Amino acid sequence: MKSTFTKYLIWGGIIYTAILLLWPVFMLMSIGGPIEQQLTFISLNPSIHILGFFFAFLIAPAFGFIMIMTLESIEGKNRALYNLSLVFFAVYAVLVSISYSAQFALVPRLLKSGLTWIAAQWYFNSPGSIAGFFNQIGYSILIIPMMLWAFELLKQKGVLRAAAVFLILSSALQLGAFIGMITGIPELSFLTLPSGIMVLPLGVLSVLYGLKLNKMEMKVR
Repeated sequence: MKSTFTKYLIWGGIIYTAILLLWPVFMLMSIGGPIEQQLTFISLNPSIHILGFFFAFLIAPAFGFIMIMTLESIEGKNRALYNLSLVFFAVYAVLVSISYSAQFALVPRLLKSGLTWIAAQWYFNSPGSIAGFFNQIGYSILIIPMMLWAFELLKQKGVLRAAAVFLILSSALQLGAFIGMITGIPELSFLTLPSGIMVLPLGVLSVLYGLKLNKMEMKVR
């Protein structure tokens, strides 16, 4: 069983890190400016927009995979709290999946059909965007499983405790973004970005933890 965790932790961490690094590359290739200008750019260059948000769509399952594999490898964890965390994570995953998939499966089709006003309502960067709202609510809900995971990982040592610290930092920043959303303070809403940056090291830590388990297994053999 441990060998399975080792393999999944290493490859899962590599894939998760690759996704997080590729996603902003395509996002930076998108044009800024007024929303109308951005939508025009998407109409003319849909592949860049589609690829960028497709990688964003993969973040939730990749993140969930490495965290579930990490927690499953820990013996003596609080099973009730762990199961509760999975329920909230599932809600988060559904909400952000709707948000991101709308960007590559819905928005380009609406623009192609000439339904620009509907596309603008679903476009991620539009003020009052439906997709943006789903995304912000999803990441706000993610605070709950991240804190429950951090609570468990703080009991461990080394890379697992380091992972707990990044989860706590990400949660704190996301809480600030949520407060910004409900109070109408846009400056706080942008804390979602640094919150996402805080979980980037978790991919590397997943690989290190997998290698550590592998080393322990080699000693036992």
